[in-house]
Parts: sequence; C-alpha cells; structure tokens
Amino acid sequence: MSDALPVPSPREKWLFKWTPARETTLATFSSSALRTVSDLLKDVGPGEHIIFLTEVPPPRFSMFPYVRSPLALVSVKGTAEQLSRARDALKQLPGTVEGWKVDEAIPVVRKRTWNVGEKAPGVTLLTLFRRNPLLSQETFLSEWYNRHTPMSLDIHPLTGYVRNRVGSVIIEGSKEWHGIVTECTAEREDLIEYGRMFGGPKNNSRSWMMLPNMIKVGLHIMYFIDMRTIENYFVEEYVLQEDVEVTDKPQAAVAAL
Repeated sequence: MSDALPVPSPREKWLFKWTPARETTLATFSSSALRTVSDLLKDVGPGEHIIFLTEVPPPRFSMFPYVRSPLALVSVKGTAEQLSRARDALKQLPGTVEGWKVDEAIPVVRKRTWNVGEKAPGVTLLTLFRRNPLLSQETFLSEWYNRHTPMSLDIHPLTGYVRNRVGSVIIEGSKEWHGIVTECTAEREDLIEYGRMFGGPKNNSRSWMMLPNMIKVGLHIMYFIDMRTIENYFVEEYVLQEDVEVTDKPQAAVAAL
C-alpha cells in the first residue's frame, strides 16, 4: 500500500454575471437575488462563494458613469467538478447569465470581520473592461499590473482590491472582457466623495491632492482601457461560503438570510 498523500484537485476561479430581465426593478432584484443565488449554490460543495449585488441606486455624478441597471456578479472558487455544478445551477437564473474563467491577484486582502452571509461593511466599485485596441496584450497587462495597480494603491483608500484577468469564456455567448476588478472602501463616502477617493489612502483629508490625482488616474485609464466598453457598478458584497473558518468571527448560516 502506498503511503503517498492524495494530490489535491487543482482549484480555479470562475466569475458569473447575472443581468435580470430588462423590466426588473432594482427594488425587486435586490430583495430576492441574494436568496436566489444562495439556494442555487447550496449543493455545489466546498469552495468560496461570494456575490456582489446592486442594492441601491449608484451616485448620480461620477468621474466615470455607473451602469444603473441591476446586476449580480458571483465569484466561485473550487475544483473543476464544483465549478461545473455552479455553472449549471446559475444558468437557471432568469435573464442573462455570462461566465468567465479568471486568474486572480489580490493586491489588498480584505480582512473579514463580519459573519458569512452578512453584508460586508462599506461599498465596492465593480469594473469590467477591455484593453485599448491600440495596445498589444503584453503592453496592456504591463500598464495594468505595473502602473495602474500601484497608482490605485497610492491614491485610493482601499480596504480590498481584487484583480481578475479574464482567461476564457465558460458560458457560450458571454461578452469578451479582459479585466474584472473589485475595489472596496470602508465607507460609502470614501468612494463617492472625490476628496476622499483621490486624496490618498493614508490621510483622507488631503483634498488638495484630489484634482491632480483625478487627472493622473483618468488619463491612464483612458490610455490602457477601451473606454467605449467599460462598465462600472456600485455594489454590495456578501460572502456566502468560504473554505477556511475565520477564527475571529463565527460563521452565520446563509439559510438565515
């Protein structure tokens, strides 16, 4: 009998974008989407399940306008078998469901201080984008990873930052994206008030830095991203299931939602 330990199954991350039917109101969607997705994923098995939801109208004025229609972005990590089950389950959602396999990097790890199943504090900016067609893929990735990421960390008061490079489509007919990013702030005002969002992470009162930082960020975004296709969403985050028990905060049953 061999004493070799079993080799863990390779784990991947897939993202699913759920856009409900056009006539669905934000109020109707926000009141039912969390429960609907939770129920569909309950039999997928172990792995991390996170959902980002539009629950309230986005700010009316923004440096780059928000999409105002309802949306849910579901993040699932697991084995190929678990991910396939998640895909089959989520394809049952009414409306349009798209999906992508992504490669994840986490420049700012968000320490969870809330229960599984509860709304995360603060708010999240969700951005889906394509590279500027004038740039090669190599140049695009270099600008994104080596210039824009450090710029974001230096300028924005982020409590969480997840960078997803899209690898392939996993639901036929899904729109082609090159990047999907979530940027979290501790308070709503950190995101919507320019003096705080562009004043630097160490001191939110540096409002005198707002204008030069806005220009710096804006010019670089317009350089490496295709501005004709970018989508920004104002969302809330819920951790539905995670792999590792968090010792400083007990897990709450999602069934209680």
